[in-house]
Amino acid sequence: MQLFPYVEVRPIQYEMMDTIEEAIASQKCAILDAPTGIGKTAAALTPALEHALKDELSVFFLTSRHTQHRLVVDTVRAISKKHSKKIGVADFIGKKHMCGQDGVDAFRAGEFLEYCKKLRENRQCAFYENFGSPGKPSPKAQLAVKQILSANPMHVEEITEFSKGQVLCPYETAGLLGSKSSLIICDYAMIFHPQMRQSIMNRTKKELSRSIIIVDEAHNLSSRLRDMMSSQTSTLAIKRALREAIKLEDDNLIDALNDLIKGLEEFSNQFEQESIIAKRELVELIDGDVEMLISQLQRGAEIVHETQQHSFLAGLAEFLAGWMREDEGFVRLVNKYRFKKELNVTIRFRCLDPGIWTVPVIQEARSTIMMSGTLHPTFMYKDIFNFPKDTVEKSYQSPFPRENRLCLVMPEVTTRYQRRSPKEFEKIAKICADISNKVPGNVAIYFPSYHLRDEVHRIFSPQSKKRFFIEMPNMTKKEKAAFIEEFKACYPKAVLLGVAGGNFSEGIDIEGNKLKAAIVVGLPLEHP
Repeated sequence: MQLFPYVEVRPIQYEMMDTIEEAIASQKCAILDAPTGIGKTAAALTPALEHALKDELSVFFLTSRHTQHRLVVDTVRAISKKHSKKIGVADFIGKKHMCGQDGVDAFRAGEFLEYCKKLRENRQCAFYENFGSPGKPSPKAQLAVKQILSANPMHVEEITEFSKGQVLCPYETAGLLGSKSSLIICDYAMIFHPQMRQSIMNRTKKELSRSIIIVDEAHNLSSRLRDMMSSQTSTLAIKRALREAIKLEDDNLIDALNDLIKGLEEFSNQFEQESIIAKRELVELIDGDVEMLISQLQRGAEIVHETQQHSFLAGLAEFLAGWMREDEGFVRLVNKYRFKKELNVTIRFRCLDPGIWTVPVIQEARSTIMMSGTLHPTFMYKDIFNFPKDTVEKSYQSPFPRENRLCLVMPEVTTRYQRRSPKEFEKIAKICADISNKVPGNVAIYFPSYHLRDEVHRIFSPQSKKRFFIEMPNMTKKEKAAFIEEFKACYPKAVLLGVAGGNFSEGIDIEGNKLKAAIVVGLPLEHP
């Protein structure tokens, strides 16, 4: 492999690169179950980029982790340095997170898109005005992209800061950069969500049929797509929407929401636990035309958004629009519980089949490569995502000696909800402190939730002899990178207290043997 970025190639990387090269050459897909720490990123990028450069194809590297973006960009930098070859790279994250406007963090995704659209339509965004348009970028935008391409491949933070400094829309700048790049790094949603896929293909002038798709940490893809296609609302959320309608003095909307709340509470008398509900049963609770109610909610939300960033009217409109979709691949559920002694009825429109969104991509793309350290058994993922019969399936054994890894189970503690208590937290904290204090190096501790982590941390911190690093929810990509760098710099006297499925449980690269042990508190299993 001519573009491999490092001097030494591990045997397992040779195997991976050969498998991926053959799959791409024959326009097939591949599902690769490869252990952590073997260098999957370099092994996947090398054959993919070689095919892309040779055949004028595009590579989309998909990852749900901001930390993984940095590793991909750094790998391409290493390729460019070793082989003196310029490779165009466009690094994307969510449009809201790249926006140059102040105060957009509080917006929900749908609300931000409406806010962005209004600013553009009213010509109130200087960043977008200076850029021109996706179809006709300004000379200033074209010059900026030329400057980015002439430099080392940039991380998304660097693209964003550079664009903001030029008073150009960072997202549109990245799109123009993508049209001149062989590699695009982005989130799963940008390729698998139908509307977002169309948007990024148009913006970067790419064709899915001439694209190689690499899905990293692909074990996360199923739940991520199902969550994206699912939606829910509750009487608690509807009551908050009602408060907005009362402020607007919209009598028709007030009556409709009151009737819906009353209808749901009465309907909940028919069941004692989570139950299946038919589409028509919710529709019948809405006295009138559902489409008319959605329009009323949307009009009300527009007025609310003039004075505040978030609207519950908008959230309810979005839920009802989704509720009217077809049933195939979905289940409709209703549940009830008490929240501060008040009855709360929850309705969910839950996706069961991620293949609804994966099939169009797998069928049209030149080749789709899915890889992770936990894609076992591969045939299960082949079935879940509806891959074709000729898909290549490969599992690789860990090249690291078994004697290097000590696995221990401590059954005397539990995180089961019914048994959570100060006494149980004390036992967990003592075990974590004893282990982390004795390990000669940095340690990472992962909890099932932030709440449980915080309960244990209060007891753990006086017992710890090491500096502790507390993961926070909703950290920016810049904050995550700085967090990891400081954690590594404190070797061997640091302990990370994070959350399974959070910012630092996977997709991070702690090189130099600077993480000696990982403690998993409880079993972070997904609710079925």
